[in-house]
Amino acid sequence: MYQADYADLAQASLPPAANCEVLAFDRFAATRRCVTVHRFSVRERILALEWAEASRALGFSRLMIEPAAECDDGEVREFLLIYTDDQSWASWGIACGADGLTVWQSAWGTTIGVFQSLRKAFDAIERLGRTG
Repeated sequence: MYQADYADLAQASLPPAANCEVLAFDRFAATRRCVTVHRFSVRERILALEWAEASRALGFSRLMIEPAAECDDGEVREFLLIYTDDQSWASWGIACGADGLTVWQSAWGTTIGVFQSLRKAFDAIERLGRTG
């Protein structure tokens, strides 16, 4: 049945004294407007803050979580950016996505991998060092 058929059926089933109109509901309207937003969990944010402190010995100076932004593929993601002492741009980035956490090295534009936990993403960054 089409939406119009459902509306006609509902209208026909109302008692004759009912003074109302049944409107067809667009069942796909909600899914067209809904966008999946990939964000870091509270646990991941706490881990990131702990890692930021511990990683100072490796030469990382600060860590920032960028608010969710729409990407080229239409998904909305949060980004975790990692800076070193001597750079004004992020040396490393971690994007929160549907498949996991994508780690990339900014200077070379190289994707290191997709990890299922932030701890594993940080381990990969530690193994490769400040510049990858």
